[in-house]
Amino acid sequence: RASKELTTKSRENFTKILSSAKNRRAFGKLLNKLSSNKVMIECLTVHGKSRQETLLSVTISHGWESNVLFLFRRIAESFENDELKAILKTKGVEGENILCSACKNPNLASIECVWEYIENYFKPREVVKLIHKKDKNGDNVLHYAARYAQSDKILSVIFTKINDFIKEPEDLRKFLLTKGNQDMNALLQSVNNDETLLFMFESIFCEHLELKTFIYESDSSGENFLIKLDQFGSEKILQVSYNDLQY
Repeated sequence: RASKELTTKSRENFTKILSSAKNRRAFGKLLNKLSSNKVMIECLTVHGKSRQETLLSVTISHGWESNVLFLFRRIAESFENDELKAILKTKGVEGENILCSACKNPNLASIECVWEYIENYFKPREVVKLIHKKDKNGDNVLHYAARYAQSDKILSVIFTKINDFIKEPEDLRKFLLTKGNQDMNALLQSVNNDETLLFMFESIFCEHLELKTFIYESDSSGENFLIKLDQFGSEKILQVSYNDLQY
């Protein structure tokens, strides 16, 4: 039985149980145990003393597709616009917003759901700010997609959404070259992600930038794309990328 006030420990435990529910029915039953909107906001947005993630960020980044959809519907039904927007602005433990958190989810429908709610409840200029917003390490949504997107399709959808709001070619070029953690742009951060590296290189960076504007961009250790590719990239991607460079 949920109490009117949750202690830090009970909130952490309840969030852990909720976030591990593996189907919508079980997730819904647990979520319905929250006794009031105030208690639900606490579970959704308050971090534990152990820097545990909030229920919102856990569900968005790791939750089953049905649970993400259910949670957003429940939030929309329970709160007025101002409260709902405040909930959607909840940050993860690294200071990342929910667009960044969504990049970790392997389910495309979950990612599209997050973007749909952001687009429905935030003004375009506010969405642009969220796209540019960096976490504590200096990473934005594209940096997260570079590291965590688990397929070309997911990366393509995320980048298309970004491009819908950053339409001016020069603005997009500046955004692509934005440096994040350890002074790495999104392409440098994608080198360890074989699922999306080639798409990031050919369909995003080469499509919107000239090679000379990014190929020798280096991180805080002085390593550029070619050096990182030689160290960490798969043989197939290395060969394709070098062919593109030669061309």
